Amino acid sequence: MVIDHTSLLLVLALLSACLVVVLVAAWTIARTDRFLITGAIGLSVLVAALPVFIAYIDGPHPFLALPAFSLFLIGFSIVEGAGWQFGTGAPPIRRIVAISLGAVGLTAPFFLIGVDGLGISLVNALACVILISAGLHYWRSRQEAPTLISMLTGLYALVGFSFLLCAVVILVESPLYRVRSPNNWAENLNALTSIIGLAGIGAISLALNQSRLVQRLRVDAGTDPLTGLKNRRVLFEKHGEGPLPVGTAIAIFDLDHFKKVNDEYGHAAGDEVLKHFSKLLERQTRGTMIAARTGGEEFVLVLQNTSVSPAQVIVDRIREAFAQSTVQTKNGPLNCTVSVGLSFASDSKRALDAVMHEADQALYRAKRNGRNRVAVSGLPTAA
Repeated sequence: MVIDHTSLLLVLALLSACLVVVLVAAWTIARTDRFLITGAIGLSVLVAALPVFIAYIDGPHPFLALPAFSLFLIGFSIVEGAGWQFGTGAPPIRRIVAISLGAVGLTAPFFLIGVDGLGISLVNALACVILISAGLHYWRSRQEAPTLISMLTGLYALVGFSFLLCAVVILVESPLYRVRSPNNWAENLNALTSIIGLAGIGAISLALNQSRLVQRLRVDAGTDPLTGLKNRRVLFEKHGEGPLPVGTAIAIFDLDHFKKVNDEYGHAAGDEVLKHFSKLLERQTRGTMIAARTGGEEFVLVLQNTSVSPAQVIVDRIREAFAQSTVQTKNGPLNCTVSVGLSFASDSKRALDAVMHEADQALYRAKRNGRNRVAVSGLPTAA
């Protein structure tokens, strides 16, 4: 039994409609991945184009040529915009409008004067270019998921080249016809390739969405939501296994009289103080330093490949910069200070928790001795 071209188009329309539903559902779970909803909109336009195209060839209705193929080009342009949005994260509206207007403007004259063959050949050539462009947008982001994105780019290229074959065959066989049912091998191959390619593209797009969602959850699980710094979990995952390398320093910062800030100025003001200090901490850190918020008003800085004097200079610079800064809150400006405990991995057998314990003891000494100062413990024997 031979499946006719119209049946293939109906299968393609049904598959596209199902994929639209799946993409929209996936987008409702992860709304930051807006390329999913853009792709769903593009597929919806292509679904709308298919019945118009079928009516055009089955009628025959010559006047439907321009709306049918314009819808195809607009749908492909939106799908291309989804690829661009995946790579850049920026809204693709202007790009979609520019590509749609340019593509429709190039092909419309052929349909208006009744030279459908040349018009359809050009539509297919433009579809090839637009789809390959969409694939290249994903390819530029292949470091995110090399295998998945390589497969996705390949599918876009495969479907694109099937449209190019249609363009060539139509141009050779009947460039001037006005309305006829597609009946050459290239157009049937294009329909089959589109069905297979669409299924693959949809599945990989969902897999990319899941990959991004998992990565985002992993990042969120290791990030302090208020300050954006790493949290205690990440600190111990990165440095808690085995002994610390010799030359590692741990500094624990604790904001002075922070409870008083919350009591007198409110917790919103306290949050502003915490965010202000975290930004200052980030600005002062560089290279292999890792900053984390490990408690309410407690922060930890890990300095690697350092010695006593440079580590002391860095943490004292942070302490002094915070003491000299003013935090603007809704209840007025605030000046706060921070106490610091500093300790070192002085030999190859010292683990993170042991060095942090010594830094914590040093921090208590800094508090007892008047606050707003740095106390040092666990000095290397050669220092």
